[in-house]
Amino acid sequence: MDAIVYVVEDHEVVKQGKAVEPCNTLVLLDAKTGEETLLASDADFFAAPSVSPDGTLLAWIQWHHPQMPWWNTQLCVAKINDQKQVNIIITRQNRSNMMPSFDRGNSLYYVHDQTGWWNLYKITDLKVEVNLTPESKEVGWPMWQFGWRAYAVNPKTDNEVVAVASHELMVVEIESHTRRSLPTGYAVHLHGVVYSKDGTQTSVLSSPPLLVRCMWWQVMEGGQRGSSR
Repeated sequence: MDAIVYVVEDHEVVKQGKAVEPCNTLVLLDAKTGEETLLASDADFFAAPSVSPDGTLLAWIQWHHPQMPWWNTQLCVAKINDQKQVNIIITRQNRSNMMPSFDRGNSLYYVHDQTGWWNLYKITDLKVEVNLTPESKEVGWPMWQFGWRAYAVNPKTDNEVVAVASHELMVVEIESHTRRSLPTGYAVHLHGVVYSKDGTQTSVLSSPPLLVRCMWWQVMEGGQRGSSR
């Protein structure tokens, strides 16, 4: 799908006196024609739209006043048809949901706090939810702003995830249900996790108490540092 899905915050409705605050919507932009299509508008706030690799599924987070995103949000997963319309097939609510994404096989990953901690979950094709980080550690941060990503799925295999769990950099082997910590030597990891294209390294902002660097880490056993920025 040659398109971009993004959140629109429209302030014109305030300037025109039609509303007392901006109107938020979820919009699809056709990259070839520049045509915009409204996908969703029935919530006060939207965040974190994510399209599956084959372009058939869209996941996003939404919520309403007076809720805050770290209190109560709704996860929506929808099918996208040829007319660029969405049909919601999965919803999760009454908890703080955030950071949805898909792997190569269209399995859904996202974070929620049903256990009292923000854990990372995977929903399989059978709609079974699996807790990948069942520990008293937070995967993620309050949604103060868009774009933060506390985990990444290995692009070469759907069996491995790297996540920031309470500042620890954790590698999750999904099939074996095992977890290990990368010995980075840094006290803090934050804001964004990205895999290299070959799936052997991951990049994340790492920090001792007073200095932040963008670091690359080998995901294999040992977790040796690659380079810094």
